[in-house]
Amino acid sequence: MHSVGVFRAASRLARLHPEQVRRIRFRRTKVGRRGLAEEQVYAFLRAMVDDLTARNGVEAGLQQRTPD
Repeated sequence: MHSVGVFRAASRLARLHPEQVRRIRFRRTKVGRRGLAEEQVYAFLRAMVDDLTARNGVEAGLQQRTPD
């Protein structure tokens, strides 16, 4: 199980990658207790993966065009 939240690495905000989002799993609620609608949670995570993948593609294209 991977925790959800912001973490810091080497004194700077660490990047969230699509694969990290794909691996996140949420615990099921106990019988008789309320919880989140599982399909809505996973639909949101799929949308995040798509957005992160697109962002990473745009960034990679920009980095290739920018001289060092």
